[in-house]
Amino acid sequence: MISRLTNARPEVGPYPFTTLSPSLGVFSNDEDRLVIADIPGIIEGAHKGKGLGLAFLKHIERTNILLWVIDGASRSVTEDYQTLRNELVRFNEKILEKGRVLVLNKIDLLAEPDLTARMQALRDSGEEVLSVSALKGWGMDGLKERLKKKGAKRVA
Repeated sequence: MISRLTNARPEVGPYPFTTLSPSLGVFSNDEDRLVIADIPGIIEGAHKGKGLGLAFLKHIERTNILLWVIDGASRSVTEDYQTLRNELVRFNEKILEKGRVLVLNKIDLLAEPDLTARMQALRDSGEEVLSVSALKGWGMDGLKERLKKKGAKRVA
């Protein structure tokens, strides 16, 4: 995802937890330059320090906007969403006050009925949801527009 939004070139792989340490990239358009941080996935127990959860959660506290990425090929996108939300709340409930964009990624792996059902399940949580395939580049222009509208702070 970060390599599609910025010029960053992190390790990319077709398996969970490819990102092992935070990566930074700069998203530029005609008006703004936004720094984007890609952090490793948040797992259950992160708020208690499981894995490197606390270190990654501390990065999140310093952000202006959050891009929550859910793996569309997951067995349960709603469970993944709830795990992420619960870990953030348990760490610092004020994180939920930040602007955020919820993204269902890997839609290239889903048949249309599955995509529709997963998108609806996430929308039922009350979130606005975008669908993308970072691999294929599908939906990335819409995501870029949404990030611009969310009003992340400009950087010099």
